[in-house]
Amino acid sequence: MNEIDRGAEELVPLMIYIVLQSRLSHLYSEFKYMEEFIYESEMLRERGYYLVTLQTVFSAIKQLDFDHVSILYHFYQLHYSN
Repeated sequence: MNEIDRGAEELVPLMIYIVLQSRLSHLYSEFKYMEEFIYESEMLRERGYYLVTLQTVFSAIKQLDFDHVSILYHFYQLHYSN
């Protein structure tokens, strides 16, 4: 595995931790806004990479098994549950 692959592989768990610890209550809605209005050409650049990474992070957070991550359950319910 080269450094780029390892960096991308390690980025998502780190970003999950950062998003959950950030306690930014409007982060998901801001992400959806950016996702809706980003220019298609930007998706092929660095901004697009980070937007897709954030999309992956939100998807992973929604799939967390909070029976095993109980300390995060209250935070998830407060900020991300529908």
